[in-house]
Amino acid sequence: MRVEELHQPTGRVLVVVCDKGDEPVTTIGAAVRRHDLRAGRVTAVGGFQEAEVGWFDREQGDYRRIPVREQVEVLSLVGDVAARDGEPTLHVHAVLGRRDGSTVGGTCSRPGCGPRWR
Repeated sequence: MRVEELHQPTGRVLVVVCDKGDEPVTTIGAAVRRHDLRAGRVTAVGGFQEAEVGWFDREQGDYRRIPVREQVEVLSLVGDVAARDGEPTLHVHAVLGRRDGSTVGGTCSRPGCGPRWR
């Protein structure tokens, strides 16, 4: 992982470049904690070798996992950073494009459920 902090008139910006094999949600979360960001937004694009996203089932009160066992393009990865119990936490969603043009999406907010960068 490589991280560069930029200071813009609108506030601080972290540019996080994940290395091959990095789990993006965990990697971005580590950068956010290291730089002590308590609030913010997350955006990303790229590609994954495989992924797992989730759909929240309100009746079950938990996420249904959606495995994606193919290379996909990250068409959109968006989310936010917010403080929970004094620590920054991430909540992000992804829309992934498959080779046939179809898409799949869901939440990637839990560590270990996110995709791997290619």
